[in-house]
Amino acid sequence: NNIHSGAGYESMQIDLSVEEGLSQLPRAKRSICFNLLEAALEGIVNDASKWKVLLSQSQSEKSSFCDLVPASVLEKMSSFGSLSASCLHGETDPRCLLQVLRLLNRTQQVMLPLFDSQHYSIGSHMKVEESHPGGKVAFPSVVIFDAVAPYYPVHFTPPKNDPHGITRDMLQNSLMSVLCERGAKYNHFNITEIDNAGGKESGEDETMITLSGRMFLERLDPPKTVMDYDPVSTGSNSEVEDKLDAVRDLSVLLLPSSSENTNPNIRRVTTAFLTELSSSLARVHEQSITSATGSPTTDDATGGLDAEDQISLASSIRQFSSTLAHWLEENGPSSFGFGLNGGEKKAEMIDSSLWEAFVVDIIRRLSPTLGSAPQGLHGRASTAYLASLAAGGGLVTLNKVLQSCIPGFLGVLALLDENREDSTTSTQSSNAKNRDEEKMAAAMRGIAALISSCRVTLGRLERKHRGVKINPHPMLLFSSKIIQK
Repeated sequence: NNIHSGAGYESMQIDLSVEEGLSQLPRAKRSICFNLLEAALEGIVNDASKWKVLLSQSQSEKSSFCDLVPASVLEKMSSFGSLSASCLHGETDPRCLLQVLRLLNRTQQVMLPLFDSQHYSIGSHMKVEESHPGGKVAFPSVVIFDAVAPYYPVHFTPPKNDPHGITRDMLQNSLMSVLCERGAKYNHFNITEIDNAGGKESGEDETMITLSGRMFLERLDPPKTVMDYDPVSTGSNSEVEDKLDAVRDLSVLLLPSSSENTNPNIRRVTTAFLTELSSSLARVHEQSITSATGSPTTDDATGGLDAEDQISLASSIRQFSSTLAHWLEENGPSSFGFGLNGGEKKAEMIDSSLWEAFVVDIIRRLSPTLGSAPQGLHGRASTAYLASLAAGGGLVTLNKVLQSCIPGFLGVLALLDENREDSTTSTQSSNAKNRDEEKMAAAMRGIAALISSCRVTLGRLERKHRGVKINPHPMLLFSSKIIQK
């Protein structure tokens, strides 16, 4: 039972420009080539199964299959991934496109578990022939992303009486499977731990998840500094629908599905990405609120669109952001103290810096407006966004929002009380009085919204944890001051 490392994976020269000849083949022969690559993947699966059987027979408890995969084999697998990605360049036939997308996702499912983060890099700015110190090899995530990104989002209308039955949804789902690395299981990989160990954010080793997330963000919040940016959709209604699709894609990328309690992708993003995501969500939310009121600003790229669509977009953003905040809190060390299933917390927790990057930074940015101009469009949009975070985010998020926002609202009410004592009957004072009343009403609505958020969060916790009461009550610090005002 002697095993020779790399047996069957001997070195060979692979022509990575094979796509030049592939593009000249008819569709049927291209499909045969893709079938050959799929068969090679299944061969790897069969070999892995045999290795695991031999390891179990040898009763080696300390060695895992991934520990025994030599770097030379992983280099060939990395080359195979790059070769498979190159087959997608310029492909326009929907049948071949669907086949290659499924091939790439299968490549992720089969090979990524072998690139254990304790020994190898999941990143990708490295070329295949380069090695990390200590024999670490990079899985070609960026190469695969560069191949599939031009097809996002899928624009395909099947012809009438299409005998092949390929639909846009089939292509879109296959594309999203690659972008989300659906079905791929890492043995150990938490990019936050790697970043903290290195004392920096991971800017050198991008993952498929961060690359995909930023592409979805660009669709949701197009950069205004890029002059050659071409919106994916045209027309007022389709532009809002495009942004709604981007929010849905971000949900698929980062949130657990209805049948799962967790989504491992959140462990493969950086704090910098979550800060960027949070800022973009708040900005687009405010733009939608502004457009829905019929008072677009000069910075609003979506002015004049249908109000109902804008309200739907704002609601979707609030739902996504509060759900993500809740999930980050529930899986972090600073949570309520109970796991997702009502028992003790899971061993695999998310680093608290991810929750802080997504929640704390945006609260710090938006809350000052609530104490100065809560009646303005920016103040109203910020109130709605933060109240939604408080209602859906969890107990820690609720307390953070209350502590950051209620003092500002109370300060507005206290200042207006002082101004009311100096009131006169002049026209100027009358106008100021009207503005003060508007500001007071906005502050009172903001406090009411946060009280409602508190009730929603506490009710959810009580139902989930079988009647558990929170003591002290989150509003205890503010209740007497609110009643006095």
